[in-house]
Amino acid sequence: MEGRSIEAFSIFKKGIRPEWEDTANRTGGELTCRKSFQPEQLDVFWENLVLALIGETIDEGDEICGCRVVDKSVGKGKGPNRCMYKLELWLRTGNGELAEKLRVRMLDALTDGEASKPNSRVKLPEFEYKRRAP
Repeated sequence: MEGRSIEAFSIFKKGIRPEWEDTANRTGGELTCRKSFQPEQLDVFWENLVLALIGETIDEGDEICGCRVVDKSVGKGKGPNRCMYKLELWLRTGNGELAEKLRVRMLDALTDGEASKPNSRVKLPEFEYKRRAP
């Protein structure tokens, strides 16, 4: 989309820096989705994710450290442009089972509850869990 440029947006809990060296992030992991979102869809997902974090509707305790959206576009003045973004949910935990529960709850928040409805036709973004190396 012309005229639209971001490097990254992030929101993290107070006292947690958006870097893996922060003690809260050091032993955790992240749920990530990297794809070519339409800008309007990315806006909706980002807004829903931030509101869900502020409203504490995803976290089961104190496992979520924060979230980011990062512009990973190819081109940027060097050949053909291809918009690519990465949505990230940073977790304090290295527990894959808990990360899966949080992933399901996050998808429901991203899609305004459509993800959990039977026979939903909402196309869900695919998130994978990556544990950070200690």
